[in-house]
Amino acid sequence: MDLKEVSESMKRLYQPVAKSKNVGLKISVQADQTICIDKDKFEQIYGNLLSNAIKFTKSGGEVQGEIELADSSLKLSVKDSGVGMDEGKVSDLFQNGKSSPTGGTSGEKSTGLGLAIVKYFVDLHDGVIDVSSEKDKGTVFSITLPLTEECK
Repeated sequence: MDLKEVSESMKRLYQPVAKSKNVGLKISVQADQTICIDKDKFEQIYGNLLSNAIKFTKSGGEVQGEIELADSSLKLSVKDSGVGMDEGKVSDLFQNGKSSPTGGTSGEKSTGLGLAIVKYFVDLHDGVIDVSSEKDKGTVFSITLPLTEECK
C-alpha cells in the first residue's frame, strides 16, 4: 500500500462530504513510502473514521486525518472538533449494532456498524485503538498497526 496514494484517495472521497457541511478537512501523511498492509481493510478503517468525524462535526468545524510511521508500526489518527462524547459512551463504541442515540450534526443516521468493523479489522492486524473524547470539544481516534518486514 502506498501511503501517499491512500491519503490522496481519502481526501478525494471525503472532501465533497466535508465541504457540503462546511467542515474543514485536512489529510496528511508523514511518510512517503509503500508498506505491507491490507490496503482494502486499511481504507475501510480510515474511511469509517473520517466519515464519523465529519458526521459529528458542526458547520465551521474541522477534521484532521494523519498517517505516520514510527517504531515499525503504522499510526493513524483522526481528530475532529465535533460534538464529542461522555466517557461512558466510549466503552460502547465498538460493539456491533450499538448505534449512537445522537444523530449526526446534519441529521445523518448511523447503522452502528462502522466502528465495530474498524475494531474487527484493527484486531485482525494485531493493532490497538485508543479513543479520547470530550463532550462538546471533539474526539480523537488513534490506531497503531504493527508492520511486518515482508509482504505475505
